[in-house]
Amino acid sequence: MNQIKNKIAFFVLVVSCFFSSWSQDMTKNELTYEEFLAYVKKYHPVIKQSNITVTEAESKLLKNRGATDPTLEFNYDDKEFKSSNYWNKFNTTFKVPTILGVDLKVDYQQNRGDFVNPELLVPEDGLYSAGVSIDLARGLLMNERLANIRKGKYFVKQSLENQKLLVNKIIFEASIAYFAWLRYHNEELIYQDYLRSSKIRLESIERSVELGDKPKIDITEARIAYQTVLLDLQKISLSKVKARLQVSNYLWFDSLPLEIFKEVFPVTSDTEDIALALNINNLLSNEISVANHPKIKSVEYKSMALEQDYRLKKNLMLPKLEISYSFLNSNTNHFNAINNNNYKGFISLKQSIFMRKQRAELKLSKLKLTDIELEKSIIKLNIENKIIATQEQLRSYQEQNDLYKDLILDYERMLNAENKRFEIGESSLFLVNSREQKLFNAKIKGNELRIAYLKTILQFFNVLGGTANLTS
Repeated sequence: MNQIKNKIAFFVLVVSCFFSSWSQDMTKNELTYEEFLAYVKKYHPVIKQSNITVTEAESKLLKNRGATDPTLEFNYDDKEFKSSNYWNKFNTTFKVPTILGVDLKVDYQQNRGDFVNPELLVPEDGLYSAGVSIDLARGLLMNERLANIRKGKYFVKQSLENQKLLVNKIIFEASIAYFAWLRYHNEELIYQDYLRSSKIRLESIERSVELGDKPKIDITEARIAYQTVLLDLQKISLSKVKARLQVSNYLWFDSLPLEIFKEVFPVTSDTEDIALALNINNLLSNEISVANHPKIKSVEYKSMALEQDYRLKKNLMLPKLEISYSFLNSNTNHFNAINNNNYKGFISLKQSIFMRKQRAELKLSKLKLTDIELEKSIIKLNIENKIIATQEQLRSYQEQNDLYKDLILDYERMLNAENKRFEIGESSLFLVNSREQKLFNAKIKGNELRIAYLKTILQFFNVLGGTANLTS
């Protein structure tokens, strides 16, 4: 029980410290988009987990590099039976595989006994050998070791690009949630302002009715308008609570989930600040080149890895010609003395007659390359078209936002004029309510357009793949 209390206390402490840093005045708890995005980038577990994919690819590369690890081998075989020394065989080998398909080998053997195979007999002090083995045809220019290591390097680079895409996805989803919260917060403020205005008008009409200046039915009409706004405000407040909780899903601190206090509210940032936070401020006006897009780079690295497979399969069409040559030396005091007359050699030639398996594998590998190139072309075209469409959408929303700013000012002028006419008895409450309703609708629509414009900036960021290195 005490442990649970300690965890709760620690959680409250972390949350308090977290939000107190946003504002020195706790009566004004603002969570700006820049601050929110900084915490998402730093603490969100999925972003931390994105490193696992890269680490996994690096581990696989390390595994592939293990094919060229030097090996040291000892073998000892001894047999004695009925006082007879059948054999005593000792062999040690140091071997260094290389990515070029050439194996370097140093060997020492000493074999003794009454029943040792004659071909294994060596001088009394043992026999040293040093040499190389190589597959001259299919293993020299390309071999499985070299192909796997190169593929591993490309997979690491591909993982880094995929990591960018994953981080970009989390940032995009978190930002969408934040701007949904911002939308309902702004709407709540608009409704609260509308509610205050409706209440003031209701109280004013009630006083006018008491003085006999207005008919009693005006109270009913004003009260209906007030209650309607009050109901709508409650709905918006509930939507704001849901949006705030959705934003909380993206806030973590040292693997602990955080919940945003209800006193905390989002802040409407300038589009320039948002673009700067997303690191795309220079891209909104510049021409875009998608050559460095993470998704395209990821496909390119995958294609390069498949190219290594294709080269390997193509090399396997050649005959297998293995050659091994070693110098022999039994003089331990003069091991560097090399005598060309003392050697052992080996040659092996192997070739399939019909090569049906090799030809089929080569064809399949070629088809994979063709497929990945087509995929790359499709992805590139889709990204380019999405960029153009999003840029047009940005321009359109910018124009609409400018128009609605002017429209709201005009509606405010019309409402002020109608209020003055109503005060001197030249207008009706119905007309005042109608003017106010139009102003209210314009503000709601203006807020929706503003949020839509911000979300389009996010969409632009998402289309770009979260990279800022796409300027041509």
